[in-house]
Amino acid sequence: GSTIGSAMVATCSGTFTDNGGFDPLYANNIGSSTFPIYETFCPAIINNCLRAQFYKAYIKSTDKLNIRNGPASSNAKLGSITNTACGSYAACMAKGYGPYTSSDPSGCLTFDFYSNSFSNDTGWVATFDCIPCATGPNGLDNNDCANVTSLCTNTTFSDASTGPGIVADVNDACLVTETYSNWYTFEVVTGGTLNMTINPLSTGSGVPDDYDWAMYGPNITCGNLGSPIRCSSATTQLQNNNTGNTGNTGISSVSNDLYSNYCGAPYNDNTETACGNCWVEDLTVVAGQTYYLCVSKWSSGGSGFDLTWTLTNGATIDCPVLPISLTNFECSPAGNSISLTWTTASEFNNAYFVVEHSTDGENYETLATVPGKTYSVTPTQYFTLDQHPAAGTNYYRLKQVDTNGTETILKTTSCQITDGNENVQFQIFDLAGRLMYSTNMIITDFNSQLHAVQLPTGVYVTAIIHKNGSVDLGKYLKVN
Repeated sequence: GSTIGSAMVATCSGTFTDNGGFDPLYANNIGSSTFPIYETFCPAIINNCLRAQFYKAYIKSTDKLNIRNGPASSNAKLGSITNTACGSYAACMAKGYGPYTSSDPSGCLTFDFYSNSFSNDTGWVATFDCIPCATGPNGLDNNDCANVTSLCTNTTFSDASTGPGIVADVNDACLVTETYSNWYTFEVVTGGTLNMTINPLSTGSGVPDDYDWAMYGPNITCGNLGSPIRCSSATTQLQNNNTGNTGNTGISSVSNDLYSNYCGAPYNDNTETACGNCWVEDLTVVAGQTYYLCVSKWSSGGSGFDLTWTLTNGATIDCPVLPISLTNFECSPAGNSISLTWTTASEFNNAYFVVEHSTDGENYETLATVPGKTYSVTPTQYFTLDQHPAAGTNYYRLKQVDTNGTETILKTTSCQITDGNENVQFQIFDLAGRLMYSTNMIITDFNSQLHAVQLPTGVYVTAIIHKNGSVDLGKYLKVN
């Protein structure tokens, strides 16, 4: 087992350090070898996998940093760093510390770390980027709230997940992070009482898979979920071993009264953390309300889960009326331009679409605004053109805006403008903005050029200036 250090981060850039930052010592007594502290990072771009490269690693022999292939602390290790000292990218590479690239379907990397009460050291500095990979997240599965599955009946269903998606949707006191998540939405047709049971389908070594979940609502959006109205992140394995629970979890006042809580959490609760008994109180629902449900499995593997509804006192549910039903969103190179097309099966209160462009998959700018049909029950095709794409990978995001102004991000996609021999200008600046290094080079030589530069000890920023005038600001570069 492990303890979450922070919520999952979706990124394709940035720097990851120990809790001491770039130079001070990391703290003693961080977790333990049995329960280390872990943090998960996932690609923010579809069809990509996250890569970590170490530029420094000073860790005592009594402490250890593990790098794991996936979004869970139980995923297989790609490597471990302990009893080491390397103060540059080349030195860390020579010791076999990276680069570490995820091959998990989630595209994620998880780092778990522990230190004991003895002497410590100055820790590590690693940078992230994303590498195109066929195994990475496809942006279509319901592991992101934007790709939510609509539930149209109270029929029992089964599902499983490949990871947390490319968006960090949750970070609340109950469901602190997503690991292997699935998202659902439903609308209450007639009011009454709602119960549900999540039944893990795998019981490895006789212990059920550990499922956490949170229900948000009523009448919220993916971008503004707020705090969950019902939630349980209770540790199923502990409950199974200590309270007689079967490993199931969900909404049921009867079960909430039946099973004791593991470490003193109150009964009759609506939300519960790891100390709970896996059950919370019944939910009274009213006609017209819409809810979102996230089910997140704690560890890798397993066969998924069954979810069973129990609706009483007249309650019924159906599919919510979503603003649009999107069939596809695709891009295609057309000479020196990129065409973008998408199709809706139906539209309801759809004012317009916004197509956004990015060169890094994280920072988007508006490319085009396209009016919607407002109301339509027949397929509608849309088209726009990016006449000035950047060399390399171009990322596009489709946003839909309701007639009441509510915005929803629908899909992302990417296309490549091939110019592998592009001549660019490579520059390095210090943090005061002074130019420290400049050269012309072929863009495919970037990594070798970066590692060949000799600079005084310090922190720098890199920049690549393309022949079309666009500028890619790089990550912080630390030279020891």
